[in-house]
Amino acid sequence: MKRPLISIIVPVYRVEKYICKCVESLLEQTYENIEIILIDDGSPDRCGEFCDEFARKDSRVIVLHQRNAGLASARNAGLAIAKGTYIGFCDSDDFVDKDMYEFLLKTLTENNCDIAACSFKKFSEKGEIIGEQEEAETIILNNRQAMKELLNDELIGSQPCNKLFHRNLWDGILFPKGRVYEDIAIMHEVFANADKVVVKSAGKYHYFIREDSTSYTQNAKWGYDLFSAFRDRYKFVEKNYSEFLTKAYERLIGIAVGMYIHLQHFKRTPKIRTWEKEIRECLEQQKKRILKCKSVSTQRKCDAFLILYFPVIISVKHRILYKLRRPIR
Repeated sequence: MKRPLISIIVPVYRVEKYICKCVESLLEQTYENIEIILIDDGSPDRCGEFCDEFARKDSRVIVLHQRNAGLASARNAGLAIAKGTYIGFCDSDDFVDKDMYEFLLKTLTENNCDIAACSFKKFSEKGEIIGEQEEAETIILNNRQAMKELLNDELIGSQPCNKLFHRNLWDGILFPKGRVYEDIAIMHEVFANADKVVVKSAGKYHYFIREDSTSYTQNAKWGYDLFSAFRDRYKFVEKNYSEFLTKAYERLIGIAVGMYIHLQHFKRTPKIRTWEKEIRECLEQQKKRILKCKSVSTQRKCDAFLILYFPVIISVKHRILYKLRRPIR
């Protein structure tokens, strides 16, 4: 009997140093019935050429070139053409163990689950190990247990790259275009479609910490998008998983305060003022709960009330602190 096809979606942008190692690790998979969908997101370096070369050498590689539109758009383009029964994602500056997808598929099918997750091995650009999750027994979760763990963000994170999904889970779901932290914004929707999730903490996915990667390049929009992602998650939980609402609003309040402070580090623009207003409105709606939030520090709670009632003070305070922390050149 023919084994099911796995579609692996790889957005590609400005990773000339890393793309070959990434794709080679996918082509060397012990599970061979895969299609590797490389989305060249208008990369200005030689990545597009490298992608085409891989496609010429191996028929399992599919290349799509598009104008630069961001990670979310690239992943959506991959989902649109994926033919696999199962979907995987890989970032083009990372690589995976040779047996990762065979391991995930076996773990998923043997336990009759819709999502299987492994863990990460994290490295610096120098190749130094930064952290690795400890080995653990196989953990099987039903729908509501999996949602609880996703919200806790410990056993299960929102990153799609260490997971294998049944294709049906993605029906009608797209990553929000033009936003970072696009995985946090929608992963709860994907998990809501799953009856069972299995987690097996073997470090199969190799994750490089790059200072110039999207996740580590902080700007004003970065802060607003993170707030927006947790606001989307809170609204979803409020509507569909009310028993977990406490955890959802604790995370939302902590993120809202942190990102409002983050915005104080940037030049005042109409857009930033609009974002600040949205965050204040969110805190206003949650103000009765702020004092009860156990996971939010006393300092964060004080900052929340300063944001609500004395925004000028919070702005001046953190601009001064930011200047004091900046390195002297």
